Amino acid sequence: ISDQRKLSHGGENGAHNFIDNLSKKGVKFIERWEAEALKNFFTHVRNPFGHGPGSQEMPTLTSQQTDVAIEFCMSWIKSLIRRL
Repeated sequence: ISDQRKLSHGGENGAHNFIDNLSKKGVKFIERWEAEALKNFFTHVRNPFGHGPGSQEMPTLTSQQTDVAIEFCMSWIKSLIRRL
């Protein structure tokens, strides 16, 4: 969405930067509070097959937490697509 809206600048390092692109002043694809909720999620939930936690320990999720994380992501995908 960031690319499609021509908001990406090529210097993005990860999810936080793309989220910032969608909530910049004058853009408001998502509100600031939504951006903060998404960034908080990506700070604490990591993909062991992709971007890990850096030097911190990989968080371990229970099956219930994994289900919540998947539902959270699916809900956001649905919401972002509907905004297009």
